[in-house]
Amino acid sequence: MQEFDKTVFLNTTVPPGHLEWLRPFGEAAVRRGEKLYLVGGVVRDLLLKKPATDYDLVIDGDVYGFCTDLTDLGAKIDAQSQFRTMKIRFEDKILDVATSRQEHYAVPGSLPVIDPAPIDVDLRRRDFKINAMAISLLPDSFCELLDPYDGLVDLQQRRIDVLHEQSFRDDPTRILRALRYASRLGFDIGPITESYLHRDKQHITAISSDRLHNELERIFSEEGSPEILQRIEDFGILRTISQNLVWNDRLSKAYSSAIDLYDTNMPKWDLYLALVGFDANVNVTEGLLGDFGVTTDQSRYLIAAANFKKDVDTVVLGATNVSSMVFALDDISLMIIMVFALYTENADIRTILENYIENLRHVRPALEARDLLSMGIKEGPQISGILRALRAKRLDEGITEECERSLVLKWADAASHEGFDPDQN
Repeated sequence: MQEFDKTVFLNTTVPPGHLEWLRPFGEAAVRRGEKLYLVGGVVRDLLLKKPATDYDLVIDGDVYGFCTDLTDLGAKIDAQSQFRTMKIRFEDKILDVATSRQEHYAVPGSLPVIDPAPIDVDLRRRDFKINAMAISLLPDSFCELLDPYDGLVDLQQRRIDVLHEQSFRDDPTRILRALRYASRLGFDIGPITESYLHRDKQHITAISSDRLHNELERIFSEEGSPEILQRIEDFGILRTISQNLVWNDRLSKAYSSAIDLYDTNMPKWDLYLALVGFDANVNVTEGLLGDFGVTTDQSRYLIAAANFKKDVDTVVLGATNVSSMVFALDDISLMIIMVFALYTENADIRTILENYIENLRHVRPALEARDLLSMGIKEGPQISGILRALRAKRLDEGITEECERSLVLKWADAASHEGFDPDQN
């Protein structure tokens, strides 16, 4: 086990008092005759002097009894699972607490079978060496680092390495995780680990659609998601996951441009699915829906994108006038229109869509509903009909407010006639 100076660690890596709030937890473990450790990504991030957000604890003992004892310190138990893990809330922090354990996988991609085990065995089941370190929370060794697999060496050499040859076969989601961590941290994937990745990438098809969907969403939540996707494509993993998944120069350019240009709340995973919908036909789109546990909203974006690509010539170039095109585009998700404007190689369609995005969709009549009421138009569905007709006149003829008022007076005079329709006047 690598020696580590806890004083140096406390003084140069962790802000003063940063882990002191965990000291009573370690004391509670000792009273039970058990051992407690801070483990995983939080240890890695502390050593890299990055903000710690997710706190994972491992108890070499009874996790249920230990967490119950923590309620005496003010902790609240939020949830527990079949894998001997519990989620607790302490002050403003949420912690995951797990039993120190070993795992066995019956087949690649399956959920593990769990047995209790010492901390060094628990660390060996981790995905990568940089995540296989622990910090003791026991009073007599508080903040000492346990590093049995040289995770510090990999941190210093900025490298991602698995702990054993079967790692990707045991859990193929680690393939995607390796590429995600490499991008986020600016690390390389070790050459031996890279050879395992190439060898075992076919096992990624054993992952359930829900787990695969979750891993892909994590990738799209990363700031460097375009780089990660390119690396996944370079390794041939996208097509291994699904023949319907693509990442090419055209899609990459539109994806990055959409993120840079548009201030949108649309999740990047949804943005990607919309672009795939543009890049694919409807049959491929339906195939994608069967490959992943996509949400209803994601299905909507994917299908809407494929349908818009199919209908865009008719909607945009085949419209008889500006207003009919605008009204048709108003019924389509603005994000779909924005992204297609970046994606399309048809310069005429791009110009028209950009004009709609920047100008035409904002065009409204000068008169409002209250103005129509004051001019004698009775409240009812005819109000919205007249406003729509005025908007059409604005879009097609550029009429002024004075012209709008003249038209409304004309329509008000004709309103008593059966079959009055402002669109025909």
